[in-house]
Amino acid sequence: MAVLFERISADGEKLLEARFGAFRQLGGVPLATSITVRTPKAEAILQYGDVTLNPPVDRTRFSLATPSGMREAPLLQPADDQG
Repeated sequence: MAVLFERISADGEKLLEARFGAFRQLGGVPLATSITVRTPKAEAILQYGDVTLNPPVDRTRFSLATPSGMREAPLLQPADDQG
């Protein structure tokens, strides 16, 4: 099975083409292990061999040290969560 996605401009020019193929089941979900993306100026081919779905990640990998001379401030809640 292959899946094709295209983005076409209003004047009919193909801006982007993405092909998804070589599907395999991973955790009960079909996963494309071959993806080709083309634009008028470039092409990228992605091929995945060993894929782990949602592996555990050490939270410290997302920690950043506060630069010298800067202070930390808590983030505000999103507007729809401020009750």
